[in-house]
Amino acid sequence: MKKMAMKTTINDYGYNCEGVGRVNGKVCFLPFALKGEEVEFDIEKETSSFINGKLKKVMRTSEKRIAAPCKYFGKCGGCALQNVELEEENKIKKEIAAGHFKKIGFKGEIGLVSVNDYFYRNKIKLFCNKNGLGLKKNDSAQIVNIDKCLIASERINEVISFCQDFIKAKQLEDKLENLIIRSEGENVLVHFAFKEKVDVDFQGLQIMLGAGSGIYYSFYGFAPMHALGAEELSETIGGVKISYNVSSFKQVNDAVMKKLYEDALSKVKGRNVINAYSGAGLLTALVAKKGIICSGIELGESEHEDAQRLKSDNGLSKMQNYHGDCKDILPKVITKDTSTIILDPSRKGCESEIMKRINESQVERVIYISCEVPTQTRDLKLLSNYKIQSVCLYNMFPRTAKVECLVVLDKKSAKSLQQNER
Repeated sequence: MKKMAMKTTINDYGYNCEGVGRVNGKVCFLPFALKGEEVEFDIEKETSSFINGKLKKVMRTSEKRIAAPCKYFGKCGGCALQNVELEEENKIKKEIAAGHFKKIGFKGEIGLVSVNDYFYRNKIKLFCNKNGLGLKKNDSAQIVNIDKCLIASERINEVISFCQDFIKAKQLEDKLENLIIRSEGENVLVHFAFKEKVDVDFQGLQIMLGAGSGIYYSFYGFAPMHALGAEELSETIGGVKISYNVSSFKQVNDAVMKKLYEDALSKVKGRNVINAYSGAGLLTALVAKKGIICSGIELGESEHEDAQRLKSDNGLSKMQNYHGDCKDILPKVITKDTSTIILDPSRKGCESEIMKRINESQVERVIYISCEVPTQTRDLKLLSNYKIQSVCLYNMFPRTAKVECLVVLDKKSAKSLQQNER
């Protein structure tokens, strides 16, 4: 028997920018519902304490609601906030972050940097079914076929069209698992990941992409192999020349990334810095470019190799790259001369051993960059010997629920620490 639709009033926002209401004492999470709205919804999942719902009807509409410009909004699983203006999106993200920081005792002002809202992504991953390319719904294997994505760069959207036609002409729909496109200006790299071994002539597609672009392919989930054209893309950021292939990590929003790194660099104290979870080494290189000794620590082998090449290509003698687990390397690298530690982990955050080791150190400043505020604040709670000086959000992923956050902390004075111990 089908359950009747439920009704609630939205009074808050959840972790993924979904509307939050209450029904019969249970918290209700409703994607695409806005604060102040009275809504009707269907129950998708119900436990003893919460309900996940699907918005059915808005009975009282928020004055902040607008018509989403994308026809796939609410279907493809990508964007969460195309139904409000960017200014309102920024307010929502600040409000959510403030709630997390309040839990660890920080009630100060939270800054926010926002540059763009559409056509910003320099990379996209699409999946393939019998109808061509598309994006997956949230928490689902179901593919929503698309012809363009409004948050991907205009050049990527042009290439999506090329690839759709190519896949159809070569009858690859049943053989292709996914497709990755990344762009730098007009140049792109395209990676075809096949479910099985196939023989494909990419020559025609390569001509359409142009000389500065390149094509990769792979079978059965193995590492990508170069097929035609350029093997890498390159650009210069902050005076550092970087080159990256189809698999290399790079932030998806160039304009916001540059502002984030510029601000992080301005917060560095002293002349001896550690960059933990340093990835492909760009931030390490940017610090070293300023004549500061900077030691990057990275577990990923390919990322470490990218960082080593970055050091060599740019002649950065003050850039030091360590390959290994941060839990093992950090205690060996940190010294009495270490002035600043930068943390930039994956969304799962830092290991507690690392936070405790930093907390016991004499390092004057900690800079923590994260795309996952809940785990970031969980980790910061362990830095009891440090005080938060500033918190700033960077809307790296406009129209989605995600955001980057830069937190700066300084070591508490000896007097302050003594008072805390009493």
